[in-house]
Amino acid sequence: MKNILILLLIIINIYFIFDEVSLYFKILYKDKFSNINNYNIDCYIIHLDRSKDRISNIKKQQTKTNLNIKYFSAVDSKKLNKVKLIKEKILDPKYAKISRVEHYGCFLSHVNVIKKIANNYKNKSKAKYTLVLEDDFNIIDNDFDNKLLKIIKDIEKIKYNFDIIFIGNKGDNKIYDKNIINNIYTIPEGNYNVTAESYIVNNKNASKIAKLLNYINVPIDFKFRDLRNNKSINCLIIKPLLVNQNLNYESTIK
Repeated sequence: MKNILILLLIIINIYFIFDEVSLYFKILYKDKFSNINNYNIDCYIIHLDRSKDRISNIKKQQTKTNLNIKYFSAVDSKKLNKVKLIKEKILDPKYAKISRVEHYGCFLSHVNVIKKIANNYKNKSKAKYTLVLEDDFNIIDNDFDNKLLKIIKDIEKIKYNFDIIFIGNKGDNKIYDKNIINNIYTIPEGNYNVTAESYIVNNKNASKIAKLLNYINVPIDFKFRDLRNNKSINCLIIKPLLVNQNLNYESTIK
């Protein structure tokens, strides 16, 4: 009996080792000179450093794209203080009464990554666009890189000056308004919420976006909605979507 248990443990260990090695080689031997990388598109994944369980999901998603994915440390809500945020005029006191500190961590994580993009652009980064992902993202299109590249090429073809293009969402189908080109649409005014798990930022406009996100009075998804509605930012969405959220993970940054 003891020998059987030892054998089972060895088999289980071999399985997990093989799984990790398999993922490593899938990432290592992807075509590093694919069109998507030649087009200089940056990619950041907002990841809470203590959420080790998300690493396996990120590695799995990396096998579906040739993008050079960079980790971006999320703001840990456990280290935030409501009173301090209010005093520093970062947090609306009224909103503080009806919200959780986890919402602020999520909001500030997105603000910080957009500030990073703005800084990259200021420092003459070659990238013109940046894909921002939350670490529970799930790529649902088998031709992700080509579809992503086509979005960029279509937008450039018509010289459309967007701020953000959402490529994923958890909302309803009423969010599609005017068709701009091919599968790219505007988002109608009103109470239409688009979730922020995956979006493309136009790097040259990142500084403007970051400045508009200087005050927490609603969750980040709603902030994007409000800025769309008052014409402060120009947001688009694609149909069909390329990304959704992996529902196997409980949110840690919102």
